[in-house]
Amino acid sequence: MIGVERPGDRVRNADQRMWLAWSVGICLLMFWVVYQLGGFDLWATIPGPDGQEMVVPNTFATVDHPFHATRAEVLRRSLADGELLRWVGNHQGGYPAEFYPLGAAWIEVVVWALLLGTLPILAVHKLVVIGVFLLPLAGFILLGKIDRLTLGVAGLALAIHVSVRGWWWSGGYMELVEWGLLTNVASAAILPLGMGLVWKAYDDKSPRFAAAAAIVLSVAVYTNVRSVFPIAALLCGLILAAVFATGSRWAALKRGMAVSGITLALLASLLAPLVGSLLRFGHLYVFVHYSGYDGLRAFFDSSVDAVTWPVLILAVVGVVLALRDRRSTSARFVAITLIIYIAGTALLASSSTVGDLVRQLEATRLMPFQRLLMIYMAAFAVARVSE
Repeated sequence: MIGVERPGDRVRNADQRMWLAWSVGICLLMFWVVYQLGGFDLWATIPGPDGQEMVVPNTFATVDHPFHATRAEVLRRSLADGELLRWVGNHQGGYPAEFYPLGAAWIEVVVWALLLGTLPILAVHKLVVIGVFLLPLAGFILLGKIDRLTLGVAGLALAIHVSVRGWWWSGGYMELVEWGLLTNVASAAILPLGMGLVWKAYDDKSPRFAAAAAIVLSVAVYTNVRSVFPIAALLCGLILAAVFATGSRWAALKRGMAVSGITLALLASLLAPLVGSLLRFGHLYVFVHYSGYDGLRAFFDSSVDAVTWPVLILAVVGVVLALRDRRSTSARFVAITLIIYIAGTALLASSSTVGDLVRQLEATRLMPFQRLLMIYMAAFAVARVSE
């Protein structure tokens, strides 16, 4: 009958209202973050040397911020002069500029180009830092959507991410905004989206999503070569998560291995220029070891510092619930990947026999990706417990 609302319609309308409410809440949270970080305040007026007022970019300028902004400007000028990408002899404390040739500089140059050069790199740097701070939301949304979770899970995860300051290698506000370690955080912020695409490729039996995942994961590696370690963990996590899938385990395992193989093959082809550069100029890539774990206890304490005790406890609950929940396949994938990643990092933290190449990873700097996975698991736990 016309005008009669069916029970299914009521549920659908309620879901739409809930989705709209969470969307508005997330947008308000993002607006507040951008405002608090000065995203709408890109210029400042200061007195010049001659006493006249000068208008200059109002950007982040603590610790490593000037270094990364300068790297971006060097890359921009090099490309503007028609030079091909090459090793640029930037130095930090007398050492070559880390062991990745591009870092996050390419992101700033791309944003500068998209803005048609209307802003100087210093102002673009500020926008990129804010964007990287909010970027994990994309991965949280995709992972939650695959499991048909409410948008509130992604919103809660974002709220935890922007609220928990972390330590200087945790990947949160302190490392990114206060210390300006943009490259390490940017690569980790990209990875949750790559995870979602990898699982979407498995779930939908879609080579297109596998190709999209390979592109996103290659972006993370080009930003920071350390991303190879979490990518290895998530591909292993995909295969193990497939084993625990419902239905035929053998068929699921074959599908998981096929998706991992396709993604890995595409990723290897996309990374060929970087791998060739590393092999050719490997003697130039020397990384300064600023930090390290003094055993497993230090690694555990660092994990607590990254998210705080309440979030860590919720994350553990989330992992347990995800492993037992047959509905939430992507959450199980995240949980298994987190376990593998923690085990791998713990091995690096406790082993004194790792080779020089692996030692370049500097185990403490692997925390940002672990932090994001723990935060998502904590948000997942809240969603499941509150049902």
